[in-house]
Amino acid sequence: MTGPWPVATGVTLVAVGELLRFWAVRHIGTISRTRTSTRQGPLITSGPFRIVRNPLYLGNWMIWTGLVLASRLLWMLPVAWAVFALQYGTMVIWEEARLRSMFGRQYDRYALDVPRWLPVPPNDLAPLQTRHPWRAVAFSERGTIAAIALVASLLAVKALVG
Repeated sequence: MTGPWPVATGVTLVAVGELLRFWAVRHIGTISRTRTSTRQGPLITSGPFRIVRNPLYLGNWMIWTGLVLASRLLWMLPVAWAVFALQYGTMVIWEEARLRSMFGRQYDRYALDVPRWLPVPPNDLAPLQTRHPWRAVAFSERGTIAAIALVASLLAVKALVG
């Protein structure tokens, strides 16, 4: 594949995906990094959670897609999307059942108003409350940033060698 568009589009998607993750973590906090049943905060419906129920996963999808495009291995796109659908689809089913059991009607109303995957403008324009400091967000995202940097470095080496 020739031309700069795959790399430029890929880098843009990775950046937008990570920015979406930063915004989401700013609202949900480090609780987003746990799967334990004993650690649960309130139902978060502010920030990006007002426009899509799974902004962290949507950000991950953008990052995955961007890295595949930047690699110029477009045949990998359906593979990455299939793996993503399997992994995150099953996680969302589990998480939604858990949230529904914990928050009941409050979660049901939220799920009716906010789509699972495709962002839509919020129904109301109430001011958003910021929940967590940027420093804590950056600390929470260090693993994602390190993974992006590692893959970007490998792609850079591939470009130099290949």
